[in-house]
Amino acid sequence: MHPCEEELVVRINALLARLVNDEEQEEQVSHYEIGEYVLHMDNFELKYKGTPIKLTGKEFDLLALLAKNKNQLCTHKEILTTVWDKNDYFNKKSLNVFVSHLRKHLSNDPKLSIVNVSRRGFMLRVEGE
Repeated sequence: MHPCEEELVVRINALLARLVNDEEQEEQVSHYEIGEYVLHMDNFELKYKGTPIKLTGKEFDLLALLAKNKNQLCTHKEILTTVWDKNDYFNKKSLNVFVSHLRKHLSNDPKLSIVNVSRRGFMLRVEGE
């Protein structure tokens, strides 16, 4: 094997190892603290001050993605491909409905908001963090 090819293989293996480690760390997150709420990843449950709040599967997946990236923009494309596995017009309309549901679920904490960044995506904003 040519030295350049060997170096390329070493670099690719290093990148793959880093990717696997990042995914393993992601899986180890047991919960996200979102203001006065806690999103439990292991039992798919949202709690407000210890009281469980029922979420649908899509609501949970969407909130988990927003919580993982809190105070950062999640693009429409990222959300739709992650939560719905498809980026199309009908799912984009559904996304708006699910965001509306999540806003109601999170309404007990005034420091939380799901912000619509016009024509870009959504952001879970947590004041003070």
